[in-house]
Amino acid sequence: IAFAFGFAVMTGIFTLGHISGGQFNPAVSTAMLIDKRLSIKEYAVYILSQFAGAIFGLLLLLVARPDVPKFVAPNTNLVIVFFEMFVTYIFVYVILAVSQRKLFTSHVALIIGLTLTCLILVSVQVTGAALNPAVIFAALLMNQGLSVYLYYLIGTVSGAILAALTYKLLKFKDDQTTN
Repeated sequence: IAFAFGFAVMTGIFTLGHISGGQFNPAVSTAMLIDKRLSIKEYAVYILSQFAGAIFGLLLLLVARPDVPKFVAPNTNLVIVFFEMFVTYIFVYVILAVSQRKLFTSHVALIIGLTLTCLILVSVQVTGAALNPAVIFAALLMNQGLSVYLYYLIGTVSGAILAALTYKLLKFKDDQTTN
């Protein structure tokens, strides 16, 4: 699972990065909004597209493989919140750091894809490795209902917000030391 998601995101960034910046994750888009890389209007379009894409992708998977195991949250609610916050924080911070326009190269997709792969490997047994509010929404909607979705949403979005604020703080300090 980890390698499939990591390589899928890597491929998506390589092929669609020039159109959308390779944003397939509402947590990432939230951080981009905070870092002023997206307008409110762009943010709304991205969020709607990401949730629609997640639902459509899961429907395709269920049509192709109806025997896919159902997603069941493997841990307690507080563990979900804090672990998802932690792994999403790392993921989003890496994305913010490597995706600056002046530094953007083809290596960005590789770095982001490998980071996602590692974070999924670390978190899959603990939380199911959501890291993406749209994907976990689709998985829970199709499988077990949305009773635990709020915990995933709080974890992933708060991790993204903390990463964006940390990035802005460190970027600001770096700007001050170079001037």
